[in-house]
Amino acid sequence: LFADIVQQEGFTPVQFNATGEVEIRDGLSIFKKKRDEVKNTLTLNTGSERIQLLTGPNGSGKTFYEKGSVAAVLMGLATGYAPATYATMPIFDGVVYLDRVVERQSDEFSAFSQEVEYWKQLMPLLHSKKAVFAAVDEAFSTTSPSYQAAFTFGVVSEFLQSPHFLLLSTHNHDVVNHLESSQIPLVGPYHFQFSTENGKVQYQYKLQTGHETSHAVEVARTMELPEEITSSITR
Repeated sequence: LFADIVQQEGFTPVQFNATGEVEIRDGLSIFKKKRDEVKNTLTLNTGSERIQLLTGPNGSGKTFYEKGSVAAVLMGLATGYAPATYATMPIFDGVVYLDRVVERQSDEFSAFSQEVEYWKQLMPLLHSKKAVFAAVDEAFSTTSPSYQAAFTFGVVSEFLQSPHFLLLSTHNHDVVNHLESSQIPLVGPYHFQFSTENGKVQYQYKLQTGHETSHAVEVARTMELPEEITSSITR
């Protein structure tokens, strides 16, 4: 089955390296047909940038990019081929995708308790594994903004202690601003290209450098939330 997928989709052979470089050039997600996708390139390196902070509007492509990147890494490790025009990566001994909490494993857990349980599984890998590739969607969104910022800052700091890689999406702009102003090395903010027209969001889904806010009012208008609500917020 893998061989058929690799051949039919034209995946590229992965160049495995010992330098800690990750590049998936013109990457395509295995979860969507090629003609419906915008190609994006994932680039990380132990010496220049190991953490990408993904910001910007809901629906702009953050989660899709994270899931596609994790799938490309797993496909590369499993088969030696990746959905891209060029791919290089180290031999990861840990690959993690941490999604937003959508259900709880126990009725005794709050959403935040459940998220903490997930983090308790992820964080020990940073000490027991040599090279971890992790993607986290809307980290600590189950708690208040101030705690969300504090926990996110702590996680980023912990990842920087060892040569691991992290994609982390967030709508907490305070923590991104703080990380930028602190000029912490190896961390870079990114967003996906978009524009606003007539108070609504037009998505282009192309990865760009730099921090962007959530534009929640424009997204809500795009999703046709009643204008009585959105107009009251803009006033």
